[in-house]
Amino acid sequence: MREVFGEYYSPNDEEYKKFLTSGLIVLDANVLLAPYRLDSEARNQVFELLYSLRERIWVPYQTGWEFFQNRPNVLSGEDKVYRDLEKPLEDAKGKIEAHLKSLAGHPVVTDDEKVRLIRYLEDAISLVSRLSTNRDEKLENALRSDSVLQKWESILVGRIGAEPSMEVRSTREEAAAERYKKSQPPGYRDEGKKDNQYGDALLWLELLDHIDGSGTPVLMITNDVKEDWYRRQSGRTIGPRVELVREMRDHGSPYYQQRLAAFLERASTLLAKPVSEEAVEQVARSAQSEHSLQFLHAVRRTLVERHPDANAIITPEIGNGLRPDLAVHFRNFTIGVEAFNRSQPVTMKDFRHLPRLMADSGLDALMVVSAGPVSPTGRRRLRDLERENPVAIDLVELDAGGSLEDVAASFDMIINRLRRRNTNSWEK
Repeated sequence: MREVFGEYYSPNDEEYKKFLTSGLIVLDANVLLAPYRLDSEARNQVFELLYSLRERIWVPYQTGWEFFQNRPNVLSGEDKVYRDLEKPLEDAKGKIEAHLKSLAGHPVVTDDEKVRLIRYLEDAISLVSRLSTNRDEKLENALRSDSVLQKWESILVGRIGAEPSMEVRSTREEAAAERYKKSQPPGYRDEGKKDNQYGDALLWLELLDHIDGSGTPVLMITNDVKEDWYRRQSGRTIGPRVELVREMRDHGSPYYQQRLAAFLERASTLLAKPVSEEAVEQVARSAQSEHSLQFLHAVRRTLVERHPDANAIITPEIGNGLRPDLAVHFRNFTIGVEAFNRSQPVTMKDFRHLPRLMADSGLDALMVVSAGPVSPTGRRRLRDLERENPVAIDLVELDAGGSLEDVAASFDMIINRLRRRNTNSWEK
């Protein structure tokens, strides 16, 4: 069967080693950005392995361009770090102050101890505030003295594709548009994006032109796990899209595709270039965080396309309480979206925060979108929450054969429920 349906098979160790020793290892932009999210030990191990493979590595021009476009955003990610530190401290200060007021006259905690306790928290908040100052200057310094960029420069000397001419780029964009019309991978899930909607397709077409007829095995490393790159089943990534394997085979080359963590684990073993389990796990965790954000952006894009006049905000920076992953504001209503992008089932425990979230954010409706399965106890908990609260709640499980179109349809159903509830006041 392997001879007939080889595109469904993963390479055995002998085949995989050919990718590493005589093939072309192609890196996506998300892989070039991954080391920024690792600690120094994990980062060094990753670069040591990649440096040993530098003669086999190739980066398309499109990948390099996307790397430099996104690099400032990754480096400036410290803003969120500081916000995530400040918020819990401010919350704790408020709760402790309220609790101390309730202890007025209580002999256990003296007035002096109360003052010292609050002062400790204020000192911590002040420290975080000082750390977060001059962020623009810090970003400028990081862009100028960037050890990650220096590592990539040492690995990628002479290993980057040439910038395409305007004519070639225009031809590739026209081809990408035609591919998207047929939902031909990769990249069609990005159709309609305001920025770089053809990026994945341009990368792929550049790779096909580079490899055409050489017979060189191609190993693509990308952390983009959308369905236009990988086959997914039951919320799990099970291999590259078979269309990609077939298309590369039609151009004369064997093809395989992996996420960075899986590549590090297997390549380090076969090449006897150790990468620790801790480093691999760190790479996998950072990628999962990025996958969740990608999923949330995809949900947001779907809803904005359906309702372009609505004001859709991801993690809105308003209010002091819990907030939904995504808030879609109409004139009279706010609909929250909580997105779960994981392979293991979402359970009742994952919904423990929802009562407080609904109370804090004043939602009129909540849609829970899960890329993977939701357990029976989780579904039951959502039904109970809807009975207990005046908030309309809906669940969309993409694992059960659903798609982002189902998200949009479910969202419209929620709007109709709210419209019926408030016929006289409804206005977008």
